[in-house]
Order: sequence, then structure tokens, then C-alpha cells
Amino acid sequence: MTMTLQQVQNVIMVEKCGSFSEAAKKLFISQPSISAMVKDLEQELGRPIFIRNRQGVSLTPEGKIFLKYAYQIIECQNELKNAFSNSPSFQQFSVSSQHYGFVVDAFVYLQTEMQIVPQYDLQLKNCTTREIIDDVVKQQSEIGIIYLSSLTKKHLSRLLKANHLEFNPLKEIEVKAFLSKKHPLAKKDTITLDDLLDYPCITFDQGEDSHIYYAEDSAITLFDPAKRLRVTDLAASARLVRNCNAYNIGSGILGMTDEKDMCAIPVAGMDHITLGWISIQNSVLDRKSTRLNSSHEWISRMPSSA
Repeated sequence: MTMTLQQVQNVIMVEKCGSFSEAAKKLFISQPSISAMVKDLEQELGRPIFIRNRQGVSLTPEGKIFLKYAYQIIECQNELKNAFSNSPSFQQFSVSSQHYGFVVDAFVYLQTEMQIVPQYDLQLKNCTTREIIDDVVKQQSEIGIIYLSSLTKKHLSRLLKANHLEFNPLKEIEVKAFLSKKHPLAKKDTITLDDLLDYPCITFDQGEDSHIYYAEDSAITLFDPAKRLRVTDLAASARLVRNCNAYNIGSGILGMTDEKDMCAIPVAGMDHITLGWISIQNSVLDRKSTRLNSSHEWISRMPSSA
């Protein structure tokens, strides 16, 4: 028996759903059918892909390796379809990013530049740090936008290497506090962490991966604010900054829509961070594809390297 594309797609869906029954519903086939196809594949490989229990399924170590290649197979299938489609000018591009206003601005520029393209499918996802890495590993996004600091660099670099990802630095950035222009500290040239103690700190919730190595807020790795506002999206953070005496620690790069009523003030005593983009080593960004031009257009709108 030879492995089929259907079997590969079944494995991906089972892993996403966490059970054979839910995957069967999504694929509109019976549970015995999908179970049998996966079992046949496991027998052909001579290795189990899933650990089965009453709670559902989880990947074996061999299954995790298989899944990485499975996503690459599906990606190649999609590229092949695009290459021989009736619309050769169709372009796709997806990026996953931490919560940066300038990323949205770059995306606006990209969409404007692509007005002459008859068909395109662009996607921008604001995610947790771990979700960004997972999206790029699974090739659900071409690139991911993250930062490295002196505290997170060792851990994240090791994680990227283990997943065959590479970090491409864009710029060394001075850490700043985002404040409303009406904030009591808005007139200061620099701010200390002590200055911020009496004000609520806005942080981006990282879900289950709440370790400091995944934090998007550089200062949170150095102190634990007494007042904290947790959010999951950029719009909520910006609205809170504008309307409260709250602050957010970040890249210091304001988006176009933020400049009118927000300011970014350097935080004293903070190390610089390195903003950059991650991609799969020797990925499609280095090959001719329908996504190449879009990717380069996108990257060209990121902050230039220092």
C-alpha cells in the first residue's frame, strides 16, 4: 500500500481536532473510515502516529515529525495548484505577528500595492508568541514577526532552531512606554519603572504559554506590576491607552493611527530589543513562487535594519 494525500490530510485534521470523531465530522466521513485510514498509514510507516486514550488522541514523537512533513506536503500541493491554475497572477501571503501597530500599517501598504493584482488572498494574524512559531512551522504563515531580548534570546533561539526556523533581524529598538498624550507622565523625556508603578500596565495575554520567555512586554520580565490589564488584541490595548492612565511597554514604533493622541517615551534602564521576522530555514521565501513578491513587499515596509 502507498501513502495517499487523503491519509496525510486525515492526520492533520485528527491532530487539530484532538479526536477521530471530531475529525470525521469535519471531513464528512465516518469515524471507522478515518480510523482505519490512519491505522493503515501507521502500519505502512511501522510507527504509531497517535497515542489513543479516552480523552482523545495526542501525537507520539514520531507523529510530531510526521506532522511537520505533512504540512509541507499540503503546502506543496497548494503551490502546485496555484502554478497551474487558470489565474497565474493569483497571489497569497500570510503573516503572524505580535501586537504591533506598524505591522498593520505595512499590511495596508501591501494591500494598496496589490490593487493591480486581479486575485489575491492576504492574511494578517495577531497571535501569541507561541502561536506565531506554530503558524510558521506548520506553514500557515510565510513569516512571523517577533522580538528577541537579552532575557528571551537564548530560550527562543533554541526553540527556533529545534523547529528548523531562522530569525532575520530587522532593527535594534529602544524600549518605550506607550502613553496617552494626556497621561501625567507624557511630558517626560524618559521614564523609569518606578515612575510607572502607580499606573495600570497593559499586557498581551499569552494564554497557556505565560512564561516570561514568551512575553511581548519587555518590562514585564523585570518587574511585576501591581495593576495589570490583560488584553488579547491591539485595538483593545490602544483604546485603553487613549482613555485611561494606563501604559503599554513595547517597540516604541507608533502606527499611523496612533500618532495623533499617543506618545512613546524611552524607559530608562531597559536593554534594547531586536525586532525581526522568522521563517522556515531555506523556505519558499528563497524560491520563486506566487508568494515571493508579496513577501518582499511586506518585509520592505518593516523598520529598516539599524
